Amino acid sequence: MLAKMLLLSACLTGTAIADVVVLRPSADSSMYNDSAAQTSNSLGQYIFAGNSGSGGTRRALVKFDIAAALPADAQISSAELVLTISRQGPNVSTASISRCLTQWGEGTSQATGEEGAGVPAELGDPSWTFASYDTRAWNLPGGDFTNVPSDTTDARELNSISFGGPALAANVLAWFQSPPVNFGWIIQGDESEFGTAIRFNSRENTDVNSRPALYITYTRGCAADFNHDQAVDFFDYLDFVAAFAGNAPEADFNGDSAIDFFDYLDFVAAFASGC
Repeated sequence: MLAKMLLLSACLTGTAIADVVVLRPSADSSMYNDSAAQTSNSLGQYIFAGNSGSGGTRRALVKFDIAAALPADAQISSAELVLTISRQGPNVSTASISRCLTQWGEGTSQATGEEGAGVPAELGDPSWTFASYDTRAWNLPGGDFTNVPSDTTDARELNSISFGGPALAANVLAWFQSPPVNFGWIIQGDESEFGTAIRFNSRENTDVNSRPALYITYTRGCAADFNHDQAVDFFDYLDFVAAFAGNAPEADFNGDSAIDFFDYLDFVAAFASGC
């Protein structure tokens, strides 16, 4: 009997296959630190970050509906945010993204032309002083965000740039697990000198392929992978039997709040079918 079960586990052993989902923003906008401090651009072709030639600071906002795009059992392994630069100032160096800490809105403001100056904020728009004009203010002018960026990258070329790494993946995982705290990212350019403004294509840009994109790599959870080592093998069987014998909470395999023989039968069926 043991030999047969070992043979079965050898046949089932394997790692989960990774999937990649590509998300477009659920919202994006820009806010401008000008004399009015109530300037925005939510429905324009572009979003902006960095300082203009005269020193006016622009910051962009972007967020994605992560929870709606992934299966409930997704295990996120990496994430990459890709933005397309379509124009930039003469002193551009880097761009960074930081996790936003306050919910912000996307109203109907829409700048025209090159859009660098923005337009007066409409109801619900983010501005330098309001996260959602004019009902919810930022705690700090210019937006509430983490002190340490999730990632920083070179932005000196008119091309697509990407942000990634462990901190960005951690942001995505946190938002997947707790959608109510998904406030997206604030994008900043170099704000230490003039002429560092960067223009990115927005989610409304007519070039669909150049719109912001978030690539999330994940694997599906597997019920038979009882010990969560991404392999279905005889160790899962042994671990389940031990949990079942010890009446451990995780032995409630079918989630009916009772640990009984039906849990054992359901686990055996899952184990036999693999992932």
